[in-house]
Amino acid sequence: MLFFESGFPQFGSFNESNNLPLIDDFGRGLLVHMVEIDTLHGEFVDLVNALGRATDETFPELFQELVTHTEGHFDFENKQMRRKRYPQVSTHRAEHDRVLGEMRQINVCVKRGEFEVARTYVAELPAWFRLHVLSMDGALSTFLTQKS
Repeated sequence: MLFFESGFPQFGSFNESNNLPLIDDFGRGLLVHMVEIDTLHGEFVDLVNALGRATDETFPELFQELVTHTEGHFDFENKQMRRKRYPQVSTHRAEHDRVLGEMRQINVCVKRGEFEVARTYVAELPAWFRLHVLSMDGALSTFLTQKS
């Protein structure tokens, strides 16, 4: 079972200290300046950082929260893209589907008490998040605010 099939480089996000946030630069260059999306992103960052510090006892509940939050977050963006006829909807939506598929597969392992793959995945999420915000959500936000 492969979880990391994006083809994007996995770079510098691993956090070996439980005292440091995995994503500590959210407000510096990662805001898309659309309140709804920035709010969802802030909540995502909080969940990823909480997972980075989570004990085995708290990890399963927090990972489920991440999956649930990400489902709602992506659903919001997907609806906005469809409603406003965003020209890159299929590419953006495919990335959402890929990430949600990974999260759901990993959540099956987490529910069985298998955390190693999930902890590695969480450590990789900051790199994916930065790339996704900078390459996809920034363009989406610009398009949506121009169409308002």
